[in-house]
Amino acid sequence: MIRFKQTGEEFSDIYSARDAVLRFARKADGKTRQKAELVFEKGKYKLSKSVVFSAKEDPGLSHIELSLSCEEGKAVFTSEKVLLPDGFKKQGNYYTYRFKKDENGKYPSLRDLYVNGKRIPICKGEMFAYTFELPIDGSEVSAGFYIPEEMVDLLQEEELSPAELTLYAEWEFMVFPLIRVEKKRVRFDENGKKHIFVSAEKSVFDFYLKKLVTYLQPKSRGEMFLCNHPNLIKEGTWCYDNNTGVICYHGNIGIGSEISAPTLEKLFVFEGMDGILLENLEFTGVTDKFICENGYISGQANVEKRLNHKVEEAAVFARDVSGFTVEKCRFWELGTNALLMKGNLARIYVRNSRFENIAMSAVSIGNPVGIL
Repeated sequence: MIRFKQTGEEFSDIYSARDAVLRFARKADGKTRQKAELVFEKGKYKLSKSVVFSAKEDPGLSHIELSLSCEEGKAVFTSEKVLLPDGFKKQGNYYTYRFKKDENGKYPSLRDLYVNGKRIPICKGEMFAYTFELPIDGSEVSAGFYIPEEMVDLLQEEELSPAELTLYAEWEFMVFPLIRVEKKRVRFDENGKKHIFVSAEKSVFDFYLKKLVTYLQPKSRGEMFLCNHPNLIKEGTWCYDNNTGVICYHGNIGIGSEISAPTLEKLFVFEGMDGILLENLEFTGVTDKFICENGYISGQANVEKRLNHKVEEAAVFARDVSGFTVEKCRFWELGTNALLMKGNLARIYVRNSRFENIAMSAVSIGNPVGIL
């Protein structure tokens, strides 16, 4: 239950409570700032879409000070959807689960799977060093990499979706969606070891080749591993193909194991407001949809270099806000950023809060950009 302190109204869902705040804000005369306080009972609130408070969309919000709090216990916000055991089918040493398409005919994009509230890792192979130089003279290069034969043999298939190749180069990393194995294209390293060409998604590879390879040569400054493919699955890992909507999971199903998948990349959005308080709340269950659909080319501070800024995915996302206070909150098991704030910002306070197992940045305040 959610209580709107100023009006005495009570709501069973957060979207109705939000609409009540918007009605309240529209009636504000703007001469004096008014408080709008939503008090949540303890418990878990599952979100089907982001909760948005935007003064750019609803100018009345610029006349109020907004507070979201829980007075007793903790109010937990998540977008996790529980996957019922009956939906899983045994296939070899792992289980599969197929999502249904949405109203637009698409399968969900997700990068995270939860078992009893904990994110589990995507499956991956062993780390290996790349042994060939990529040309930097502007000559045409096929999109892809020559991978050791034993690594390719693990995949056992020519068509590689949803497999990916992750390249780490010091503090930066790149995720290349793979297309297929081309077994007739081979190279041998200086020790006579056989490598087979694996093609990668062209747009991601071309950006890397044109913009980054001059100082991020994989041979001299990086290591690689294959990931996100059923043949790499081990106990306690999983993979997902958003082209077919199929999860593969190696672990327990049924009693004692609740499997869930997050559906949103943002839980809360605040924009253009002055005076926001989040107190005694918990946030979990968000996922990185961008990497599923685009691969990833990272820079410092988790900037996506093709965008030249951070991907706008976070449990709490804010733009052009001031007087924003996060007090006694917990952010945990997140596949994106926890607290991400951009634009014109002033008087941001984060106090007495906990951040646990965050995939990207725990707190990012400001406007980091990439330099190419």
